[in-house]
Amino acid sequence: MEPVAIVTGATRGIGQAVVRELSRHGLSCIAVGSSWDSARRVAPGSHLHFTTHSQRHTALAVDLAQWPQWTRGTRSRAFVGAVRTTARRGRFSLFPRARRGQDAQYVNLLVNCAGVTQRALSVNTPAEVAQRIVNVNLMSMFTLCNVATKHMIRAGRRRGSSLLEVTPSPCIINVSSLLGETGHALPGTSVYAATKAAITQYTAAIAQETATWGVRALSIAPGVVSDTDMVRGLDQAAREQLVQALMGLPECTTEDIARQVWSMYEGESQSGSL
Repeated sequence: MEPVAIVTGATRGIGQAVVRELSRHGLSCIAVGSSWDSARRVAPGSHLHFTTHSQRHTALAVDLAQWPQWTRGTRSRAFVGAVRTTARRGRFSLFPRARRGQDAQYVNLLVNCAGVTQRALSVNTPAEVAQRIVNVNLMSMFTLCNVATKHMIRAGRRRGSSLLEVTPSPCIINVSSLLGETGHALPGTSVYAATKAAITQYTAAIAQETATWGVRALSIAPGVVSDTDMVRGLDQAAREQLVQALMGLPECTTEDIARQVWSMYEGESQSGSL
């Protein structure tokens, strides 16, 4: 049985850096993007690497903003192979089916990177915009964590004890933000910050629940990530305001976060900020 990682928000920013890092270390990845166009652009080299003969990567289009409809809707898939790339539409399962045999994949890592930002005061934020932020940042993450936990429990029952010695224990990593922590308030990010605060607390709570089955739940809270669309789209004044809200903490890159995600998964480390 081969471990696989599911990464949301995987077609750009932090998520794209994470799938690159995981694939470099030999993990098969399911890269989740928000649309068919973004999923079909996933390609070897720029997004994913093949370092072992057993790696199989897949890109899926799942519109997390359509929660809870996406949990039972049709999904489009672009499949990325080691030698050739094919893309086709259809209904595919987000989680690989557990099968007997050497080629079976099982979910051993879920990284929730997908997120929607906010650039308006709460009083000027329409309800439908707030709903989209909550659906992507929080509710879809909540559903994915629950489904992943169930798959990890079932996979653990099927795996032999020898696999446990060479493969890290099942892990869920949720990407939060320092803007969701006390003391780091920034006008115009109220709904976004609320969802990030919820992610941190939710992860801490489910960590106590999933530990019963040997599943780890961790969160990471980045500060200013210089090479993301969110930060690049800010003007100088807004960027300075963000840095001030985060109390002058040094900037980091998506690659820094990706390396920390791998370290958390492989090294059994704890949640943290970056």
